[in-house]
Amino acid sequence: MYLEVDPQSATPIYMQIFAQVQGLIGRGELCAGGRVPSVRDLAVSLRVNRNTVARAYQMLEQEGLLETRTGQGSFVGESAPRWSTREARSHLRDSVERLAREAGRLGVSRQDVIDLINEQMGSGPLGGGNATRSSDS
Repeated sequence: MYLEVDPQSATPIYMQIFAQVQGLIGRGELCAGGRVPSVRDLAVSLRVNRNTVARAYQMLEQEGLLETRTGQGSFVGESAPRWSTREARSHLRDSVERLAREAGRLGVSRQDVIDLINEQMGSGPLGGGNATRSSDS
């Protein structure tokens, strides 16, 4: 499970974690019953406080997306819902709005943004997993 947080973002880190895990589950990249990293392991990999990850996991549990099994760890809830196409588009719309604002702030043209998206998406209809990890995060 790959997550990335932005400490400079106006969105609190626990909400960034929550939203990313929610997205992974909603898109089916994390399947029902699948194990997720421990609070400690995720905190270490993201270089954040354990309480921050614990808060995100608690919210995910309240939503029915995660379940914690004593002595075993945290797992994707058995009844965790997958997103419909409409829900996926809605979540994506939020990301696109942030991208558009950032592009405008940086003075990047619409065509450059489209080119970057095409580059990240690859040639397949959904990108085929060709996205690359940014080295300046």
